[in-house]
Amino acid sequence: MSDCVETDSKTNMCPHVCNRIKQGLVIAVESMINAGVKATETLKDHWTIFTKDRKPSAHFEHCIAVAADAAEVLTCGSNGEGWAM
Repeated sequence: MSDCVETDSKTNMCPHVCNRIKQGLVIAVESMINAGVKATETLKDHWTIFTKDRKPSAHFEHCIAVAADAAEVLTCGSNGEGWAM
């Protein structure tokens, strides 16, 4: 499989990658919590994202590893609680 250079803007997935969840897969769940509208804009740097109404927002991420019989959240402490920065 080749490396992904561009992703689909709605799913954030490489178009040529099979989207089946299977053992060994690590998934990054990246949420954006907005005080206002969900509509966003992206700057020309293709990195900076903000809401169209410019109200405060927060971004956080969790990584989840898929095992044969379970999933493990990699971005949490040994007590199962999420990390705060």
